[in-house]
Amino acid sequence: MDATYLADYKIKTTFDNGEEKIADCLKWLNGQIFEPLKDKNYFQRFFIDGWSIAWPNGADIATETLYEGMFRYSVFTFKIQLKMTIQKSANLKEYLAQLYPLSSNPLMFKTL
Repeated sequence: MDATYLADYKIKTTFDNGEEKIADCLKWLNGQIFEPLKDKNYFQRFFIDGWSIAWPNGADIATETLYEGMFRYSVFTFKIQLKMTIQKSANLKEYLAQLYPLSSNPLMFKTL
């Protein structure tokens, strides 16, 4: 398992099966042990401890909780990229071609 800080209380986790997901951990920051994690600077001090994401004060979030409570990375990321694209450019086809230059499926753009 690998984990990367994204923003706010969001962590992208790559599981051993290769699946990537994003967790918004704010919903789990309840109780005295999680209180220090509400400080975003302290929240970013997480590390992998076995199969959990843990913090120096002893707080942790188990793998099962993370896996079941996370967004699929690819869908979440695509929605964010699509929203940004629409705001910045009217040419979605060109933007997608830049994102996926190796795509050999010319129908990909028609299915959107």
